[in-house]
Amino acid sequence: RKEDDLNLIPASDRIVTLDDNDPKVIKAREALDRVAEEVRANNAYAESEPGDWAQRRAESEASKQLFSAPRISVEAIKGVTLKFLEHLAKKFVDHAIGIAAAGAIAAILALIG
Repeated sequence: RKEDDLNLIPASDRIVTLDDNDPKVIKAREALDRVAEEVRANNAYAESEPGDWAQRRAESEASKQLFSAPRISVEAIKGVTLKFLEHLAKKFVDHAIGIAAAGAIAAILALIG
């Protein structure tokens, strides 16, 4: 049976369907938008660490692109999105970027279970 085959797939190989009307999907996308805006608008970060800032902007845009698709692999979420969000959450713990990143992590984890 196909259902039995699906149970043998490791969780990291799972595919998540992104329904545009699902409140969890909406919340995750909005959270990613907030992070993107906080990173983009942080001139001090851009000036003091231009390489890191540019990398995180690119990862943010890649994450938004992944989340615009109708389906996404959990492995892609972990390897790109959660990794860059965790970096920002740790680096900017008490700042708007870190707070936004932590919120995005929570929203995405609620989505992928």
